[in-house]
Amino acid sequence: MANTKTISFSVWKTLSREALSAFPKVWWRIASVNILTILTLIIGTGIFAGIGYVSFQGTLENIIANISFGGSLVGIIPLIALVIVWAFFVLVFSMNGKIANTIVLKNYVKKMKRSPFKVYFVDSWDYLWRQIVIALHVLWYVLWPVLIALGVGMFIMTITNTTLHKEALLAGLNFAVYGIALGVAALLALWRLLHVAFMRSTLVHFDKDAKSTFTAMIGLVKGNWWGVFISIVSFFIVANIARVLFLVPESIFFPGEEDFNIFILLDFLFSFFVLAPLLISFLYLFMLYLSKTKKIKP
Repeated sequence: MANTKTISFSVWKTLSREALSAFPKVWWRIASVNILTILTLIIGTGIFAGIGYVSFQGTLENIIANISFGGSLVGIIPLIALVIVWAFFVLVFSMNGKIANTIVLKNYVKKMKRSPFKVYFVDSWDYLWRQIVIALHVLWYVLWPVLIALGVGMFIMTITNTTLHKEALLAGLNFAVYGIALGVAALLALWRLLHVAFMRSTLVHFDKDAKSTFTAMIGLVKGNWWGVFISIVSFFIVANIARVLFLVPESIFFPGEEDFNIFILLDFLFSFFVLAPLLISFLYLFMLYLSKTKKIKP
């Protein structure tokens, strides 16, 4: 196909065609995983809400009244702990859903059959801890240059505040410095985020430890930044063109109305059952192509 530093239009067409070819076999599995994720979160949240109601229905008002009059916060600690456990539950099962979607694509490529139920509730757990560790690495990888850019901007603004005395000039300069700092920070964030665009696909495909996965993930995009950026954005735009069939009638027949209508429902179903499987398939197949051109082996 292309060399290791080139992503051509023919490559984009091939990957798009492969994603469309995969769609008939993976869409219902990915949709099933997403439905299982939603149901698990809803049922789990209901259980936590029930526990909270049963445990604190008779004491919550007393705790709030006690705090409002300057009392101790000790009484609310069990409620805070319950909220923290619920937040962890939501985080874990949401991450498992995204991991499971990628496993579906891996199984498709390897021609393996596995029910969405087993993929979500069994297979995804093998990757969970590594996913959390990699996510922390990614957070630091993206944030530190952004924080430096914002810090430099704030430092320059502080200096100008102490050296300039003309209010109009000072306000204009501060506005310019603030705008430049935000712009640089946004560009750095975009640049770094694209380097980790294949985080989950790399984790599932290579099935290595967090450090090796992070290194491989960065290596996939290195030297291909513009090609990866244009390819992903182009596919997203093309895939979303079909949404015009729902959004335009909605704006014509229900202008300015926020009430739920048939076109909102159709748009949701299209995004859930068509767009999501297509985008997940494209990203995974794109990662496979890059791993072959870069000769990164699992």
